[in-house]
Amino acid sequence: MDKKEKTYKIKVPVYSSELFENTKGLFEGHSYEDMIGYLDRKIDEYSRLKPKLSRKRRNKIKEIEVQNIENHNCQIGKIPARLVKITAYNTNLMDGYVETNEKINLTKQDKVGSETNFMLLYPTIFGMDSNKYQYQWKILLYEDPTKDNHELTSICKLVLDKVLNIKVANIKLERVLKKLSDRKVISELKMEFKSQTYDENEIDTNLKQYLISASLIQIKNEKFQNVPFEDAEKLINDKEYEKDFQKRVLKFILNKKEIKLTSEYVEAQETIKETVEEIFNPDVIIGEVETEKLFDIEFIIDKLTPVLQEYLSENE
Repeated sequence: MDKKEKTYKIKVPVYSSELFENTKGLFEGHSYEDMIGYLDRKIDEYSRLKPKLSRKRRNKIKEIEVQNIENHNCQIGKIPARLVKITAYNTNLMDGYVETNEKINLTKQDKVGSETNFMLLYPTIFGMDSNKYQYQWKILLYEDPTKDNHELTSICKLVLDKVLNIKVANIKLERVLKKLSDRKVISELKMEFKSQTYDENEIDTNLKQYLISASLIQIKNEKFQNVPFEDAEKLINDKEYEKDFQKRVLKFILNKKEIKLTSEYVEAQETIKETVEEIFNPDVIIGEVETEKLFDIEFIIDKLTPVLQEYLSENE
């Protein structure tokens, strides 16, 4: 009996940028070439000036910094696109070590990184009348099996925001309700609640006199299946969670699509901030032999193309 080949999963989350309408100047024209030209100029400008590009995760000392951005030409069907390759590293490390012939403890000045963070940017234009059209980017992340998915997303969004001036779209709540109502039944629903409180009066030990600070973090997760739309709509509008939690994340799973509704109390503004994201989450399965080509440009484009085509066909 032949041994079954080991397989690996590549996740390819697909995001959409903000949708622009008749706004001449941002992408400087009404053609795919104009949009791609804008992208090329932004990356060339970054490569020429090399400004520091870094981000810290909340409550973390470790820092992510971008070192280099490469732009690779490609074409999906008849439309030009760009595969962007980002070199980035973690620095300001306070712990950890690398061991080859000997063990080397990492310091704040050391860098641990990767040259293979990829995302595909594909331009879309709606409407052929030059006086009435809309346009946006479709953004595909290449979450290969060697990557920490959260870190890759952070790196790509940092480049999108600070270099390309492209922001991932927040969709309107009304549009979410329309999508969910069309389904009638939500196959999978996930909820996460978070709270953090600071109350030194709760400390009841003989060490209280030495206390500097105290906090209590609570996280609650719930998962449901086959939820009727009417109940899901009530849940979206229900604000009772605010009595006990500062943040609520609702995830509606619709086949390969995920609609994520985040509500978070912003203490400085004393308001609830709501964001809605729509993510297309397909997988690409590859065999162990194919891992040798995991970072080849043509291989990556070949694997991402059908994902993009599937996404576009579902959203026509």
